[in-house]
Amino acid sequence: MGGYPGADPLMNWRAGWAVLGLGVACTQTPAEKPAHIVPDEADTSAPTEDTAEDAAEEDTGPADTDDPGPDTGMPTVTVERPAADLSADEVAAHVQAALALGIPDPLSARLAYINALENRDAFCPGGGDLSIIGEWDGCLAESGWRFAGYTEYTGPTDPSEVGDFHLLADFRFQDPEAQMFIGGGDLELTLTGEGSDRTWSSLVSGTFSYAGSEGWISSEGAGAILQTDGTWAGSVWSLALNGAINWGEEGVHFESVSADSESCDAQPTGRIGLRDPSGYWYAMDLVCGCGPVHFHETEDLGEACVNLRIPLDSLAMGMRP
Repeated sequence: MGGYPGADPLMNWRAGWAVLGLGVACTQTPAEKPAHIVPDEADTSAPTEDTAEDAAEEDTGPADTDDPGPDTGMPTVTVERPAADLSADEVAAHVQAALALGIPDPLSARLAYINALENRDAFCPGGGDLSIIGEWDGCLAESGWRFAGYTEYTGPTDPSEVGDFHLLADFRFQDPEAQMFIGGGDLELTLTGEGSDRTWSSLVSGTFSYAGSEGWISSEGAGAILQTDGTWAGSVWSLALNGAINWGEEGVHFESVSADSESCDAQPTGRIGLRDPSGYWYAMDLVCGCGPVHFHETEDLGEACVNLRIPLDSLAMGMRP
């Protein structure tokens, strides 16, 4: 067996990615008092007599004599959000481009995982099933693939079979072309139904990225925390999506997004968010693929439309009975 390239220990790739909010750092000399941050939208007016009386009536507990209360002598800093850099149509274009490789689904990532393990041998990482236990130090197989990490898999061993499965992953593989296959998190799929009718629920949670594959997983840093529920009724499909997707610096969020093949030309209804590099969000509130676009909830950018029929249809077709 050969050692894994590099002497540093493996990073823990379990868990997914998290959407970052905006943080504001205030620097000051020791002689300055700490700054008191007040958002520009905040209402700094004094409470009315009624609200003060209501608060007094609600506070029936003992007074905290150790709490000195707010320091009213602190200087105040107003945080101003940046102006939107994108127009409504540009936001729509960014969303479409971000989803051009497809919407994350567990079957695509499972396919890449099973195909990679076809290059294992009896000693690296050993075993005959689709789980890898205790190979943290890494090893070099005769095929030229390097395997390191830990995985637990239950489900079909035939990658073409669409059936219930669960993959718990924390691994780092490398193919003979030195392309890294990173997996950290969970892939889950559950199905019910028979014949031409099917209901399913799937989860992609974490990072699954391999340039040697196809579709969404081929993007560097591809990750998601995405729940998808869907149905097939004969030749008609419907989808519901909630969660977040990330490719490198691009972040897209689905909130109560739905679509079906017989309505609105399969275009989405619901809220789709696009993360701005500043940390603020653009939001598209869509009905049949079109709707108003706002930046940070308050700046109205007008209306725009997205065309997501191809990625939504591809997601549904992967689950067709």
